[in-house]
Amino acid sequence: MDDQIIKNAERSAGEAEKEAERVRATPDRGSYTHVFKKPFTYEGASYDMLTFQFDAMTGGDSLEIVKELRLMGITVVSKPYMDEYVEAFAARSCTWRDGNRRLRAAAFRTMGYEDYAAICGRTKNFLLRAEL
Repeated sequence: MDDQIIKNAERSAGEAEKEAERVRATPDRGSYTHVFKKPFTYEGASYDMLTFQFDAMTGGDSLEIVKELRLMGITVVSKPYMDEYVEAFAARSCTWRDGNRRLRAAAFRTMGYEDYAAICGRTKNFLLRAEL
């Protein structure tokens, strides 16, 4: 049984290192513009594309995201691997504004999976690269 635990830990460490190498090899992307295949509609507004300025985010933004999640009863353990943190980071880095109102993280859950996965994947890659 102990041998199996050690093998699983070694496999997990190896997979984590492969993921880190993949991220390191990806060109740095401080911003990302996502073009929807068909317009995305949320709360009466329609979007053809959204731009995310990841490199404009600050430590204060990260702390605010953690606070918001904590108020929702979600404990943040590993930011790049938590879907809720990734969604909130993407929402906060989104340049779209309607006055002072930003696109909320809940909007991402109403997108088609392909769009959701592309946006969250780019956000996750940025977060992983930032923590290396």
